[in-house]
Amino acid sequence: MGDPKTVNTADVGIRKEGKGSPSTIRLQHYSVDYAIPASSLRFSPGLEGVFHGSFRLLANSYDPDGRGLMQSASTAEANLKPESYRAALSDGFRIRQELDVPAEASFLRLGVTDLSSSYIGTLEIPLPVAVPKDSPIARREGSNPPVEPD
Repeated sequence: MGDPKTVNTADVGIRKEGKGSPSTIRLQHYSVDYAIPASSLRFSPGLEGVFHGSFRLLANSYDPDGRGLMQSASTAEANLKPESYRAALSDGFRIRQELDVPAEASFLRLGVTDLSSSYIGTLEIPLPVAVPKDSPIARREGSNPPVEPD
């Protein structure tokens, strides 16, 4: 989303390693929309017909040589009303994660862990991901709130 931004490494929690380490980094902001088959997840029935699930969203970025650059991890809690649960069963469970990735990253490895079942799934995406200029995603600035990192 948008153009890469240059930020101070200390502001994003990166420690300088050695005298020649840069004090700034260029980060690209990404919004990742997950659509996970509900059959791969475990939701527990709760009070008043609400279905509860807990998930860990992981994102690791890598340079062209496969060296790790940055990691992001978030925990998401879902409390689905019966109609939302039925929709998830037929259309998949949808969740959004927003994260910053070094602009020079070559690929992003995404993972989702279902904390109830300990099932995990991963996917690698080559970077950068181009968004068409006329896409609604390119025009909006985060219409859904991001998942808060731990």
